Amino acid sequence: MPAMNVMLNNVVGRVNDNSKRVRELEENIRNLKEQLNSLQTESIKQKKTIIDGETSTKCTIKQILDRLANIEVDIDKIHREIRELVPRREFKETENYLDLINPITTKFVTRKEVEELIEERL
Repeated sequence: MPAMNVMLNNVVGRVNDNSKRVRELEENIRNLKEQLNSLQTESIKQKKTIIDGETSTKCTIKQILDRLANIEVDIDKIHREIRELVPRREFKETENYLDLINPITTKFVTRKEVEELIEERL
């Protein structure tokens, strides 16, 4: 009988050890499941952040492209206006002509001054 008690105690000890191991494994599985759930939640948040950022970036790029198109139209308009302007050479010629006939900058002699000059020379 004492041998039977020893065997029974050994079996009970093994069963207790196995039960403890099973509880530890179950605890590890619960911890792994919680970590997996946490990782999945974080992954979903990051994916949403990336999608929101991508949407914002696409919107910004569209705005930049619209502005660029407007700038190109404005540049074309300026080029057309520049082509219609008088060339610098023609402008200078006109300016010189106006300077010649401008009474403010051109010195005209009055009749009296001419008569005085004639009298001086005689």
